[in-house]
Amino acid sequence: MPRYVLDIRYKGTAYSGWQTQPNAVTVQAEVQRALTLLCRQPTTCYGAGRTDAGVHALLMPAHFDFAQALHPRFLSAINGILPRDISVLAVHRALDPQYHARFSAVQRAYRYQLIFHKDPMRYQMATWIKEKLDFDAMFAAAGVILEYDSFESFCKANANNKTFICQMFASHFAWEGEVLVYHVRANRFLRGMVRTLVGTLVDVGLGRNDLAGVRRIIEAQDRKQAGPSLAPGGLYLSEVVYPAGMFERVL
Repeated sequence: MPRYVLDIRYKGTAYSGWQTQPNAVTVQAEVQRALTLLCRQPTTCYGAGRTDAGVHALLMPAHFDFAQALHPRFLSAINGILPRDISVLAVHRALDPQYHARFSAVQRAYRYQLIFHKDPMRYQMATWIKEKLDFDAMFAAAGVILEYDSFESFCKANANNKTFICQMFASHFAWEGEVLVYHVRANRFLRGMVRTLVGTLVDVGLGRNDLAGVRRIIEAQDRKQAGPSLAPGGLYLSEVVYPAGMFERVL
């Protein structure tokens, strides 16, 4: 059966995360509702990750199986059904029969946005830090993350992970105008990991910790040692990478 891949973008403010849950409004449920209407049969889609409540996605790949060729106007049709805060950017067809939106991914990237003055246009889209920060210290601490591959200290308690190993490829800050963005890339992430990483780095900027302290936190393998988990509104899933040749764009 043909397998199709949707490139989905969403503002997560109104949703209880990506994954379907009883008695909750989720992004996955909205996408599946639209697919079921268009495909005229119950249709399940599987995303590349499980963003938490209030977290956004610039790109969330999700696949579904459908026996027929998609209508040429499928892309405009699904966007007409989906709410305004969810859109499908493109549609691909999987070329590899083993392709899976979650398990085939080899890298994922997130960004976390920090602002330093009250801005109603970025409310729930970035986290406002009111205190003065030592940016040089934060930037140096971000580089320390790349020295390690085990991150139990940044994982939510009782997350039932089989392993806390993550291969890190990038961890750095960059200014985008008045917004300070933390960029992080790895082969996988633990539940709640990025928001706690940023909270720990902000603690460094506040003078509550230093580079040696960040190393001690990581090596302790204890969530209680790490900084706070920052608000979900600043976090975005920004990219998911797959091996070349797994799918081709059709719409």
